[in-house]
Amino acid sequence: MKRHFFHPAAVTALIVSFIFMISCNNRSSEVNSREEALSSGWRMQPADKLKGVDEISVSTNDFNPEAWYEAVIPGTVLGSLATRKVVDDPYFGINMQKVDTSQFKQPWWFRKSFDLSAGDIGKKISLRFNGINYRADLYVNGKLVAGKDTFAGTFRMFTFDISSFVTEGKNTLALKIWQHANGEYSIGFVDWNPLPIDRNMGIFREVFLEVNDGIKIRSPFVYSKVNKETLKDADLFIQSEIINSSGEAVKGTLKVDYELGVISKEIEVKPGETLTCSFSPEEFPGLSVKDVNLWWPNGMGKPSLYTIKVEFLKGNKVSDIEERKYGIREVNSYLDAKKNRAFEINGKFVLIKGGGWTDDLLLQDTKESVEAQLRYVRQMNMNSIRLEGFWGKDEDLYKLCDEYGILVMVGWSCHWEWEEYLLKPCDEKYGGPVSDEDVELISASWFDQMMWLRNHPSIYVWMTGSDKLPVPALEKKYTELGKKYDPSRSYITSGRRRRHRG
Repeated sequence: MKRHFFHPAAVTALIVSFIFMISCNNRSSEVNSREEALSSGWRMQPADKLKGVDEISVSTNDFNPEAWYEAVIPGTVLGSLATRKVVDDPYFGINMQKVDTSQFKQPWWFRKSFDLSAGDIGKKISLRFNGINYRADLYVNGKLVAGKDTFAGTFRMFTFDISSFVTEGKNTLALKIWQHANGEYSIGFVDWNPLPIDRNMGIFREVFLEVNDGIKIRSPFVYSKVNKETLKDADLFIQSEIINSSGEAVKGTLKVDYELGVISKEIEVKPGETLTCSFSPEEFPGLSVKDVNLWWPNGMGKPSLYTIKVEFLKGNKVSDIEERKYGIREVNSYLDAKKNRAFEINGKFVLIKGGGWTDDLLLQDTKESVEAQLRYVRQMNMNSIRLEGFWGKDEDLYKLCDEYGILVMVGWSCHWEWEEYLLKPCDEKYGGPVSDEDVELISASWFDQMMWLRNHPSIYVWMTGSDKLPVPALEKKYTELGKKYDPSRSYITSGRRRRHRG
């Protein structure tokens, strides 16, 4: 065999050229944002153990929390106490009854430190809370950022600008959290589980530190209109929210790589604006895709997934980037001849075979425990689960359902519709949320949950009620939100079949 030898100078030149190309490529795609999950290093303590302590000092770097309990975040107070073996296993015997319930009727403090670099300072720095239960005071570095009157609501998601509260190096945040009061709309197991004695108080969903130049991409969403004849072609529709938290208008390019193609448009986001940016096949013919793999439920085909990456570019810098999985599938719903609710996926009738799903009582599920349960669902030839509530301390449940082809019926439970569970008088027809204040809270909560989950192809219907109906003012809100932010799914106002006489 003839051997070829390369001159050392040529090899050196080749290496230098390769390094130069990499360097140029990195410069052209410099990302000007970062996101950090604050999931470790948390401590917690009941308020009665801080008597005489200045509350402001709890969130200062000099405060010593070593005597505090280690907290599992996301999670609940009782869940952390059980995990750290402060209390005996609540699931064994009558151990749950032995836990002192009075300790949960007072506020609990949660505390964590985080670091910021010199490059972070000068940018927009925010804390994103995907779920607390139920209300909290938030402090950063010895200053109150938000109070419990506004930082409240189990299914609300909150973002707080802390740019003026932080410094380079070590910073500390602290939350003083109260459980929900009787009549407030919180996590509920109804008759599926007993009420946890701590009422699931705590930081039960993820917390993120977000650093950017004022531009943030949220909730990228792909939905489809499938060619029912070929079952290989589809029209894709893409939405994304662009938030400008800076004090000036920002112009740039919104670029979308949906794996089957790349599209972009020039946009301007006004100061303080949340802009809904949409892409359709009428404007971008490349969104009419051919020879694609559709997403199918378990037993009907493969649940194929693609990747979407959304970037906002200013010059040669990426202000922010979001990447998600999506499925190409179309859901249709109708009433059959017997007035039963029926569903089609990609034009094919799907016989719903499923059961009810609820989270662990202390919200201690892990990705491994959820996946084990979903394997049972799939191996029993089921294709659906019904969530009485928006379960999950993160998106793992929904991501795994996307991967396994398990349809998810998600929405509010009947916990808020009956006095014995909500612990306040309920309307015979509409349940608990009937006041104007309730309508605003529940509709805002619905918006947050819908935007969080709408991109998951496994979710095939929204349940805005369970045993009763939403009050008309609330149903109108649901309808308006659905038309604007998720036209791909139907919603069901009640899971209870109603017979009309006359």
